[in-house]
Amino acid sequence: MKSKIFSKVLPQVAVVLVGVALATSCEKEKNNCKICGVEDPLTGLNWLKEKVAEFETNRAQHSSICSCKYSTDKDGFLVVSCEECPDMGVELFSCNGLRVGLLFGLAGIGYEQYQIDTNSISFLYKNY
Repeated sequence: MKSKIFSKVLPQVAVVLVGVALATSCEKEKNNCKICGVEDPLTGLNWLKEKVAEFETNRAQHSSICSCKYSTDKDGFLVVSCEECPDMGVELFSCNGLRVGLLFGLAGIGYEQYQIDTNSISFLYKNY
């Protein structure tokens, strides 16, 4: 009985902890250095501009985009489409907009798989 409860509660606790980690590690608003070769990736990268436009049309769901470094200093983006959803996943995207992977959520894995430097995570956008 305890193991069934534990197995149901543990994923929910992990999602909450991930959300807290993202919120506390993304304290820096929009840094001033180039990311993926552009000053402002939200306007300089077409795929990211489209993602922001999509999030702006659906403000009922809290969404966010953070920049990060992964796999030994590659620029990337952590995108959360619905922060309050119970199966919230964090998508990792490369500079060209290709999804590298899914972190957490129902089918995702942890930061260590992609060698994400948690100290490099910085908020670029949030719609709430």
